[in-house]
Amino acid sequence: MKFSLYALEEHVAIDWDVDEVTFHGPKGQTNILPGHAPLVSTLSVGELSCIKSDDKKVHRFAVSHGFIQIQEDEIVACGYTIERPEAIDVNRAKQAKQRAVEKLKGLIESEEEFKKHELKLQRAVIRQHLAKKD
Repeated sequence: MKFSLYALEEHVAIDWDVDEVTFHGPKGQTNILPGHAPLVSTLSVGELSCIKSDDKKVHRFAVSHGFIQIQEDEIVACGYTIERPEAIDVNRAKQAKQRAVEKLKGLIESEEEFKKHELKLQRAVIRQHLAKKD
């Protein structure tokens, strides 16, 4: 399958032949294998991984949000932020997690503000988790 991955912020762009793609969407984890039915989905904060056809290794990425489209044997994913584990600054992620937790423990004036800090917490947690796997 042809897999293209694009990031708006980091300009990560890959075009690989892959055997499998796994992503976290609104209904949980989804695994895409060759011959998968057409699908369009949002990407949720989480890990996106793929197995490259040439080296058979699992390649992992931290994703904030975006979308993924599967048509025939072509997958295109676009995320607002996508990071490779080796590019993650673990100390920065820890600090972001701490700030988000402190904000969520404090007085939140709106649902929008709560969701903003909840998303920051989720991103920090997935970054830390992914960096530890590398």
